[in-house]
Amino acid sequence: MSAETSAGGIVLVFILAAGIQDFRERRVSARLLGAYAGAGLIFSLLELRSRIPGITSGMSAFPEVVREYAARIFPGAFLILSSLVSGGQTGMGDGLFFLLSGLFLTGKEMILLFWLTMAGTFCLAAAALLLGKGKKTGLPYLTIAAGAFVLLLIGRDA
Repeated sequence: MSAETSAGGIVLVFILAAGIQDFRERRVSARLLGAYAGAGLIFSLLELRSRIPGITSGMSAFPEVVREYAARIFPGAFLILSSLVSGGQTGMGDGLFFLLSGLFLTGKEMILLFWLTMAGTFCLAAAALLLGKGKKTGLPYLTIAAGAFVLLLIGRDA
């Protein structure tokens, strides 16, 4: 089983659990995020261990590695910053979940997941407004992200 497949499976399990919890309770528990963080740290250490010969061979790859990890953390950092700036209108748990997902997914996958989730959120918000259900209600962001991640997995395997 490849590392990419393992990462996809781990993220799928956690994003489905978080999506269900976000839909039901409008929050993600610290226990779930802690378990996800633990799995992410173990996965990242194993991934880093397998890449050490390439990393230590020279500093020429350093800018590429920095760009990769910046892309991995950007969506989560953006959502956390949005939560802080908006006084919690966007969920801190959503941002933490995306930040932790960067431990498993590539930078390209993280950016794609972020934009697919934003597009899904926009479409649902527009539909709610058009159908007259524009009352102030929160959209379950991680539930939408779970659907977006399934699309990402389908696209990855295509």
